[in-house]
Amino acid sequence: MTHIQRCPPWSLAALLLASLSTSALGQTVPDAGSLLKEQERQRPQLPKPAPQAVPQAPTQINKSDLRVTVKAFKITGNSLIAEPDLQTVLAPWIGQESGYAELQEALNAISEAYRKRGWFARPQLPAQDITEGIISINIIEGKLGAVHIDDQGKHLRISKDFVGESVTARQRPGDPLNLDDLERSNSLLNDTPGVAVTTVLAPGKEAGESDAIVKVQDKPLITAIVQADNQGARSTGENKLTANGTLDNPFGIGDQIQLNTNASQGSEYAKLGYSLPVGRDGLRMGVSTSHMQYRLIGDLASLKSKGDAQTYGVNGTYPLLRSGTQNINLAAAYDRKNYYNEANAITTSDKVLDVVILGVSGDQLDGFGAGGMTLWSLNLTGGNVDLSATATNEKADRIGPQSAGNYHKLSYSLARLQRLTDKATLWLSFNGQAAGKNLDSSEKMSLGGPFGVRAYPVIEGTGDDGWLTTLEARYNILPALQVSAFYDQGWVRQSHDANYTGSPLVNTGTLKGAGLAVGWTQAGNFSLKAVWAHRIGDNPFANPLNGKDQDGSLDKNRLWLTAVMFF
Repeated sequence: MTHIQRCPPWSLAALLLASLSTSALGQTVPDAGSLLKEQERQRPQLPKPAPQAVPQAPTQINKSDLRVTVKAFKITGNSLIAEPDLQTVLAPWIGQESGYAELQEALNAISEAYRKRGWFARPQLPAQDITEGIISINIIEGKLGAVHIDDQGKHLRISKDFVGESVTARQRPGDPLNLDDLERSNSLLNDTPGVAVTTVLAPGKEAGESDAIVKVQDKPLITAIVQADNQGARSTGENKLTANGTLDNPFGIGDQIQLNTNASQGSEYAKLGYSLPVGRDGLRMGVSTSHMQYRLIGDLASLKSKGDAQTYGVNGTYPLLRSGTQNINLAAAYDRKNYYNEANAITTSDKVLDVVILGVSGDQLDGFGAGGMTLWSLNLTGGNVDLSATATNEKADRIGPQSAGNYHKLSYSLARLQRLTDKATLWLSFNGQAAGKNLDSSEKMSLGGPFGVRAYPVIEGTGDDGWLTTLEARYNILPALQVSAFYDQGWVRQSHDANYTGSPLVNTGTLKGAGLAVGWTQAGNFSLKAVWAHRIGDNPFANPLNGKDQDGSLDKNRLWLTAVMFF
């Protein structure tokens, strides 16, 4: 007698959900989480250089034929640097025959010692008899005098009080003049949306005082770009149109409104953000919201899959160190993310994620070789995945990857832009993430696409843990025309813990590719870029039946095209 065992309804639903993760053609089916993740992916940006505050030149001393063997230095006027430390600076001149030229070098060495500690000072040689070899040096330690705001006769959107309070956030008039603090305020003002400043020092009313003269200009209120590219996912449309707009300092308080939008055949995305300074020492707070909706097209259209994603967030950034050569920034953010997916009019998932990110990043200019810049970042993400709105999805996850509940991951990046010649540079980058458990699709990283291994399509090679590296040699044929050759490689573990039913057949693998790129940029007008990439080796995540990639394509050579108009 044959017995037929009835499966509980939730297990049938679990089988349906599992079947939807790969189509009948063996393609991986993206969802709202993975599609939104790709929307927000971008290459690291080089920080904008800020004009440095210009100090007064060190006092010049007239040269003379008189020379004397220096026996000792007598120092007066110093309070910020102890005399033993200054005597150490002057030690190379002890016992040496010196004239005014050599003594000028000694004075400049004292100025530099103050400068390295952030202070401004003017060492002087008072009238004296130096025939005995005892050299007296009087140090006038600079003090901040008045702060003058020069609007150059124009009405400014930013208030003069905002500018003045920013300059005096760390030092008040009458305090010892700290050039590092002055440079910081100058840089932070230039970071303020819609504002451009230049700070110079001029003699103040009192001896030893230097007034700060801050020349302020408005930048354009509105900036915008329109971009056309083929960087979308095949499942929702590769050809994509983007329009982004920014209002800089619209309310005169250093605030900013940003609107980013894009659309393809099967998706629409929009993100609105607002940020403003809190205090006058660089802290910024912001809020944002985004919405994306999608429907699968092409080979996957028969699944009738569609969905949407909505996010709401608050964020803050603070420059721990801000200068013209080195920066360290702290960041924190909280986001609530809602992802809804359905297929054939049946809800497959309705997820809520609460995500907290704590990060630190930095960059530094240096003189290594012909000069270069190093960039780095470290982000710790912790959150919670709630699948309870759809019981079938929750139960399927429970017997599957178990991504629900609390999770955490560590993301990192390190990059180097090395100058080789006036026209040639070398770019080397390495980034990745390490997870503590199996992650939701929205928290995974992916290797493929125009911002990863460029020989592979968008969302190819997605996983919980992985890394990605790029080596690119760039050459400027003309100031506006750049060509480059590159090599990309990445490794990914699809499931942090693959010990569950329905886990990937191939859990780890490496993608590699190389290619050429050419870009033409007319600053402030337009930019055109074409990237050709050829894959190296096989795709370990390919469909074993037909060798196609996870998105159903199989292009050994891939061409990425981008056209941008600036307004």
